[in-house]
Amino acid sequence: PLIVYTGKLFIDQLEVRYLLDAAKELPHYTFLFTGGKSNVVKYYKDWCTKNKMSNVVLVGYLHDYTQLKYYQQAADVLVSYYTSKEHDVRYNFPQKIVEYMLTGNPIVTPNFEATRDVLNKENAIFVEPENLESLKGGLMEAVENRDVSEKKAKIALENAQDY
Repeated sequence: PLIVYTGKLFIDQLEVRYLLDAAKELPHYTFLFTGGKSNVVKYYKDWCTKNKMSNVVLVGYLHDYTQLKYYQQAADVLVSYYTSKEHDVRYNFPQKIVEYMLTGNPIVTPNFEATRDVLNKENAIFVEPENLESLKGGLMEAVENRDVSEKKAKIALENAQDY
């Protein structure tokens, strides 16, 4: 299964560390990240090598933003796992959420105030923020319970037409 994160990537980013920790504990899933300058990509590749991880793909910064949709569409699961330590979760609405909805693929994300106007339990799989076990559980649910996750993804796609 392919888990995809698209967005910013910077060194010691808490969101990315949670996702990498999940990847380490879910070695049979492939995690793909877009974003990040070459020094950031090298930092995370070195981290993965040091931790003996071969299930992480780091694409780097995409100079042609129109290519982003292909990575999102290829995903089995899209993940947006931002944290309250790096964002004001009352107001910060990740732009990628609507992009994710438009793919028709399942979305795993925390249930933060800023996204509640768009995401709900009918169109996304919610996980607890800053909780590795919850993140892993949500990713596993999205992959292994395809009937439910595909139904949520279909509803998200329908809902996104209004945005």
